[in-house]
Amino acid sequence: MVEAVKTVDAHVRAVGLIVSRWLAGSMVAASALDGGYSGAAVYRVRVREVGSEHDIVVKLDRPRGPNPITPADTAVRMYSARTWSVPAVHALLREHGLPVYDLLGWGPPTEDVPFFWVAMSALEGVSVRDQLQHAREGAELTGLFRTAGEALAAVHAMTRAHDGAVDLDVPYAEPWDQAFFAYLDSFIARVRRRGNPTLDRLLRDHWHAIDAFVQERRRRWVPACQYVLSHFDGLQAIAARARGVWRLSGHLDLEDFSFREPRWALAAFELGVEGVRHRRRVPAAFWQAYRSIRSVDPSYEDTKDVFKLFHLLDWAQMGYEPASRAVMDLVTGAW
Repeated sequence: MVEAVKTVDAHVRAVGLIVSRWLAGSMVAASALDGGYSGAAVYRVRVREVGSEHDIVVKLDRPRGPNPITPADTAVRMYSARTWSVPAVHALLREHGLPVYDLLGWGPPTEDVPFFWVAMSALEGVSVRDQLQHAREGAELTGLFRTAGEALAAVHAMTRAHDGAVDLDVPYAEPWDQAFFAYLDSFIARVRRRGNPTLDRLLRDHWHAIDAFVQERRRRWVPACQYVLSHFDGLQAIAARARGVWRLSGHLDLEDFSFREPRWALAAFELGVEGVRHRRRVPAAFWQAYRSIRSVDPSYEDTKDVFKLFHLLDWAQMGYEPASRAVMDLVTGAW
């Protein structure tokens, strides 16, 4: 408890310095927001400037990913954030007229502010991801799925010939599909070596089926022609509803954006909606809205489950039993 208080005090002190030193204001108050699973700290901050007060949001995190980025930095190629890409991602979204917060400032750790920080305008509304996962079925949720489909397709409409960070100008030497399956093989081997009791108990008789599942997907793999700009969970954004209509307020967590395999980006979104218990399906309203802007690769249905396997194993290795059961269902065809 004492350590938690010290951590909050350190955060608030850092936020105050950021506001006064880089944003030319003074902090009136700061309250913690949900920072998600990344370990970042996020604060809504009341700021006083000459003659006015307003709210902003400040995110504090450790530096993630290499700086500068080169094709030799393969560790961040598949599934990793890169804080140094935030300004480039923000500029690209703005260039294409897509909704995103105002980037008020950002900076790497210093001696007195030992965090990578991003200061942004406050977006009003609710988390799209949370609503799609947990809101009650009905016309309101269907409308949000429609808005999500349009928003995700608009981002995915930004494509290029090579994957990786937005500011990676030179392609990786190894083709993406080769790198992915090598990464997946290595990841599965690491999960098995970790010796998590829950995972071992549930999956000890299924590792052969998991290997066969991956090998079959590898055998019939069709490489992607282009890579899409995307958050690695598909869509992380805020939306607001007025007069019965949902509107996207802006995209979030820009450090998690890169040019990605388009089918993985869609599979991650789909799994985020379904959850490990498969209680909710992505409705037709989403797919109709998405396809009104961008087509879905014809091989998506055949490839999506290998991406879902990666995410489910990632959750299962943390001891989350429903994820281990979902892995069994996926590889045995019961999903």
